[in-house]
Amino acid sequence: MLITLQQFAGLIPKASDRQLPANHATLARNTQLYSGEVRGLREPLTVKNLTAEPFTVRRAYRLEDGSTSIADAEGDWVAFPDSDTNFVRGALKNDQFDRYYASGGTLDPSVDTRANWAAGSGGISLGVPAPLTAPTVTPPASGDVDVTRAYVYTFVNIWGEESAPSPASEVATGDIGGTWALTNLDDAYTGGGTPQTLDKTRIYRTITGTNSVNYRFVAEIGVGAPTVPPDFYDDDESNDTVSLNESLTSNTWNQPPLGLQGIVNMPNGIMAGFIGRDIYFSEPYRPHAWPVEYQLSVENDVVGLGVFNQGIVICTTSNPYVATGVHPASIRLIKLDDVEPCQAFRSIVNGIDGVVYASQNGLILVNQRGAQNITQPLMTRNEWRDQFSPETSNSASDGSRLISFTSISEGYLFSPMEPLGYLVKLSGFVDVSAVQTDQFTGELYLISRDMVLLWNPVNTGPLQYCWRSKEFETPYPVNMGAYRLQFKDVVGEPDMIAGFNFLPYNESRFEATTIEIERTTPDVTTNPLNTINLYPINGVRVETGVVDSPPVVQSRMPLGGSPIHPLNPITTRDNIRIRVFGDGILRYDRRTMSMKTERLPSGYKADKWQVELTSAQNIYSFKMAGTGKELKKG
Repeated sequence: MLITLQQFAGLIPKASDRQLPANHATLARNTQLYSGEVRGLREPLTVKNLTAEPFTVRRAYRLEDGSTSIADAEGDWVAFPDSDTNFVRGALKNDQFDRYYASGGTLDPSVDTRANWAAGSGGISLGVPAPLTAPTVTPPASGDVDVTRAYVYTFVNIWGEESAPSPASEVATGDIGGTWALTNLDDAYTGGGTPQTLDKTRIYRTITGTNSVNYRFVAEIGVGAPTVPPDFYDDDESNDTVSLNESLTSNTWNQPPLGLQGIVNMPNGIMAGFIGRDIYFSEPYRPHAWPVEYQLSVENDVVGLGVFNQGIVICTTSNPYVATGVHPASIRLIKLDDVEPCQAFRSIVNGIDGVVYASQNGLILVNQRGAQNITQPLMTRNEWRDQFSPETSNSASDGSRLISFTSISEGYLFSPMEPLGYLVKLSGFVDVSAVQTDQFTGELYLISRDMVLLWNPVNTGPLQYCWRSKEFETPYPVNMGAYRLQFKDVVGEPDMIAGFNFLPYNESRFEATTIEIERTTPDVTTNPLNTINLYPINGVRVETGVVDSPPVVQSRMPLGGSPIHPLNPITTRDNIRIRVFGDGILRYDRRTMSMKTERLPSGYKADKWQVELTSAQNIYSFKMAGTGKELKKG
């Protein structure tokens, strides 16, 4: 009987251990299986230290600097304490200020220049508050030709962004050629927030002869001009001149609502966000202006938005929606038939052929074909909810792969385009607070303990993985007598437990005569290699007076044995641990770096067999048979 493991593949949770295809796993952890080999994921690489921030970093974004990788240079990063904060670059034509926008969680819609965000002083209120006071108009006396007019005015900030107009003045009638006096103009913002500095005021008036109220530009005055009085303007522009000027276009250019969540950039310069059941859209290429007439509403609360092609996917607590259109005034809202409630805002991921999010039934892909459960071939709803915690999903895309952390240390890797590595679990990570995709390079990174870590880089060592086979069933009980392993050594480091090189430690330890011991007598002269009574049982301590002392654990040394570490080239991380189970009982457990035929223990028979491989090496074949001859034939 020969068992062959090649073309290693990932998990299919809904299949029983015995019914899995021959190359699939009952356990696949921290491994990448795209090549058919079992390979360890690479250790994350620290690319930015954010520990100087006065808060725990829950979200961090890189400012564009032309780098092809976030590991090329430290660059400038913007950190936030709220995991629900989104941060996007403005889609503005020839934006000399290079503005970035933030909103979500407890942060109201904000904007600032790249320079200010990089300096740590970014974040002023998005939008331009409109004047609240209607102008007072004093018309000239009646003349040969009288006209009737009304006036409004707007604010313009130093970025050239214009507000919605003030309330209209009372309608007044006077001589068409006379001077019309405007007073009572606001010369400062009123209300809360910290909007961009006010720069000027624009005056508009109605034009006679039109069929509707049409305000035309009259003049642009600096705040406080004319100097006496500061809220005064005299209009003596002729109708012929004003009728050729531009019309007022900012009639409904309101500020975005406070509490706007989940801002995203759509195509055509449109920005979108939501509050409750309402979705808001900005004026194209004018993210400071959010007209109320563009607002759409859905039946249930919105959880988050994803972007796909010309529209957005609206993930709700019930059915998903798709909103498409090239302009906010013509956006079409489509409710999909599938009841697939989104379980977590941070589970929403753009890419992978559409927008993917975690529902209570599985991972849902929404694209031009509608909504489909792309994890359904691998697992049922029960396995999904029991093993993959959709309500705590924190996800991002890494090319065609989705990486999701469901706790600070565990998660999963889902690769719908990879036939072998569909699904792998992740574990053993430390304090992961966010997983994100860089919006300029597409690279995936983690936030852990206020550090930015590049995911699976090419220039770090492999992580230790664990892969366990399906349960193979033989026609009758047999004794598996031999196996052969084939692999590629990609680690090849000397003995380095916890990163220590033990050669200088051993030399120094051999010469040491005094060890500082935390007990009643702090300084005790001992034989340098005597270990009896030196360490508490199961305790850990670092020795003083020796070079590069590692943590010394009692269980490493037999009583009376030597604390000198063997310089063995085979370590837990470097070697391959093979465990063989027969009828559910562990029959063999050995660490090896041999590719020769090895013997398995005798004295028992079993008809159900499993193999578990734990290592950081690239394994491409494992074979096990009843005899060496049988193994050789295979």
